[in-house]
Amino acid sequence: MMTKTAVVSMSFAILLVALIVIFGSVNLQVGNASMVASSAEAKLSAEDRAAIRDLAGRYSHALDLGEPTVWAEVFTDDGVLEMVSQGYEITGDALRALGAPRDRSSQQSRHIPTTFIIEGEGDAATMRSYVTVIGIAETPNIVFQGRYEDRLRRVAGEWRIARRRVIGDWIDPEVGRRVASPR
Repeated sequence: MMTKTAVVSMSFAILLVALIVIFGSVNLQVGNASMVASSAEAKLSAEDRAAIRDLAGRYSHALDLGEPTVWAEVFTDDGVLEMVSQGYEITGDALRALGAPRDRSSQQSRHIPTTFIIEGEGDAATMRSYVTVIGIAETPNIVFQGRYEDRLRRVAGEWRIARRRVIGDWIDPEVGRRVASPR
């Protein structure tokens, strides 16, 4: 049988949990003591979210402009780029080679990620976004539309892509033929 004090303590704990769930945090003042309870203690900070969005930008710039140093910092050492529609994964040296400078006379592109949904806590996160790729040859045109589904990991204080799934909604037929054969 529970004592009256135990019932009051349990009721207080249940109320506190409910308030945290509803409001995200609760500030309590008991006498001279102050206590803050929060459900977001381990959630991503605004700085984490900004760094993750910057990571998305670095990926696009490094890929489009052929910046191998930046590209090397985008993925974890064991990173994976999965091309879902093509049915293959790029890892290791083949993945690192994607960031190599390219012949500027060939088809160039601009990857434009948008509409980010970032979730996670601690040193692990996910990010989902849409992507449109513009071919910037003589006549600029959309060559790909799809989305990214990313698993991210903080490594040595920096956010990196551990796995990026590229899911195509539409691809220009000529680009599709070039992408169908992994490098």
